[in-house]
Amino acid sequence: MFVINWTMYSGNFKATSFYLSLVVLLGANTIRGNEEVPDADVRVNQLSEQVLAVLEHYKSPDPVGLPGAPIPDPMPIPDMQTSLTFGTLTMKDQYVHGLSKFRIESGFSNLADMEVFIGLSVDVIQVLGKYSIGSLFSRTEGASNTTLIGLYAEGMAKLEVAREGHLEATDISLDLSVTDIDVHLENRGFLGSMLQGFLNTIGTLVFDTMKPFIMNQVNTNILGDVNKNLRDFKMTFPNSLSPLDMGFAEGRRLVRKMGYDPYKIDDFTHTTGILGLDVTHVWVSGLATFHRVGNITVSMENNTVYIGASVGTQKLEGHCHWKISMAGLVSTTGKVGFSIEYLEVNAKVNQSLDVRNKPNLEDLKITLGNFQLQFDGAGTLDYVIEAVINILPNLLRHQIMLAIEVPLKIKMQEIFSDIDVEKTIKTQVQELESEKNENQENLLEKVPHEEGLTIDESRLDESIF
Repeated sequence: MFVINWTMYSGNFKATSFYLSLVVLLGANTIRGNEEVPDADVRVNQLSEQVLAVLEHYKSPDPVGLPGAPIPDPMPIPDMQTSLTFGTLTMKDQYVHGLSKFRIESGFSNLADMEVFIGLSVDVIQVLGKYSIGSLFSRTEGASNTTLIGLYAEGMAKLEVAREGHLEATDISLDLSVTDIDVHLENRGFLGSMLQGFLNTIGTLVFDTMKPFIMNQVNTNILGDVNKNLRDFKMTFPNSLSPLDMGFAEGRRLVRKMGYDPYKIDDFTHTTGILGLDVTHVWVSGLATFHRVGNITVSMENNTVYIGASVGTQKLEGHCHWKISMAGLVSTTGKVGFSIEYLEVNAKVNQSLDVRNKPNLEDLKITLGNFQLQFDGAGTLDYVIEAVINILPNLLRHQIMLAIEVPLKIKMQEIFSDIDVEKTIKTQVQELESEKNENQENLLEKVPHEEGLTIDESRLDESIF
């Protein structure tokens, strides 16, 4: 059955996708500040260590932060100055503390669009530094503490296939909001006491100064470093076909190779009143025409990843032999061809970020399109034809559903239960580490699209796209 084989293929695909997600998330950590850019082997070692650290991190019931996340803590922000009615306020030597103590609250991705949306929260952030207030007649200065409560960050990253065939992040955007701001200034004195009514303004000033600085860091530093790590993967894709659809093309090839198209349905018998109907030699072809229907989504909540997918086929064709009898005395036989407008499978799977846990099949539903029959046999027995026409479509529909849905649920969960996500990811890490032994000069001489996994688009099922 086509979805079983797609599931077998997608087991490693999902683990690899999770691994690639870690690359994007951790990508910028290999280069910080003004550090010298390390060579590919060093980046591979750093990345491998980070991936393994993240796997251990999410075994905690309340994971805070992320090992190796490219977030400087404390992070300096520019000095700021504003004019007040009684003087000039200057905030300098400001450092943001606590950015690394974030929680990943939610995430969502439409894999077809290769976009990832993520929501992060930080309970408390402190901006520590110095302030001064100056006027014509007085000056006050001291330490400042701006506390941001309930920081929430929403980010979006977009990937696409570059001309050379590797994945590339083209845009990372970020928006910040905060629930409350508390400002404390030491040694305010007489002039400083006049600031009491302006504390909210000061807090907003600090926050508004932080936001563009952090966003600029994301777009100028993290984006480039993520792409450096993505280029280290020896996997390339045709830029005319999304990696997701490439996976479906590979799944279709596997279905044919495993001999599931055409697919044989078990013989069955149906009796109603004095009529008995035997249906044998039931074959269905076209299962290998499956493709994605609508969006395939990945979301995250409560440290669990949820995957929703809709997979459908093109028109299915089939045929069977039938034998109808009346009270066991009179019988006649014939052949019938049939067509099914489509077969669609909707599945929901969840996977804990604690990769010691197995993937779980939450729900699976199968929908069959309209049936049409084409008869061969029965001669002039019109009443027999009428009986078969009234009975056979629903029987075939039920039998095909019975032959696919329940066994498919059982088989998919068996496959998921056999997937060791942690082991698979660690294997991917080891394979990446082993590549550092290759001759770097030979790699540079190769055409980029020849490296690693390449796809011959002429062998894909063009009729699906």
